[in-house]
This record gives sequence, C-alpha cells and structure tokens, in this order.
Amino acid sequence: EQVKNALNKTSQLVLEIDIDDPEMQSKIMSKIFMKEGKTLKDFVNDQEYTMIDSLLIKNVGMSVKMMERMKTILYRGVLPRKADRLPYAIF
Repeated sequence: EQVKNALNKTSQLVLEIDIDDPEMQSKIMSKIFMKEGKTLKDFVNDQEYTMIDSLLIKNVGMSVKMMERMKTILYRGVLPRKADRLPYAIF
C-alpha cells in the first residue's frame, strides 16, 4: 500500500530494462515500429521532416531515413533536449 501511495504522488516514473538480454531485444524491436506502413512523413510536413533530418545528422550522425518507420516518441531519445523547435507530432 505504501508503494502504491508513493507512486500516486510521483510526477514521473523511470524504469530500467536489460537491453543485453536477447529476449528483451526481440520484444523491444517488435514494439518500436509504426504499423500499417506509417512513417514519420505521415505526421509532419516537409519542412519539419527536413528539420528533423538535419538535427539527426548533426547530433547523431544518421539520416531520418534510417528511423522514419520508428514510433515518433523514440525521436526524443536520440535528439538533444534543447531541440525545442521539434514538431509536436514527435512527442
């Protein structure tokens, strides 16, 4: 009961997973891609797509084309926190 109360009072919860576990890797990979052939281009306009591509190339060293089928929330994990001009669609 104390744990439930503590969790109810938190504003943020951070969890850790073992990404070295092959079974966990498989589970993660099965969940990170958008379904039904959707890509980032379905959620942002051309200007926003170009901006995200530039940010990824500058900060991560890879083009958005390598990630465009990944769920949009995952972009927040690889883009810098200061990238406050990011389109709402990737949050």
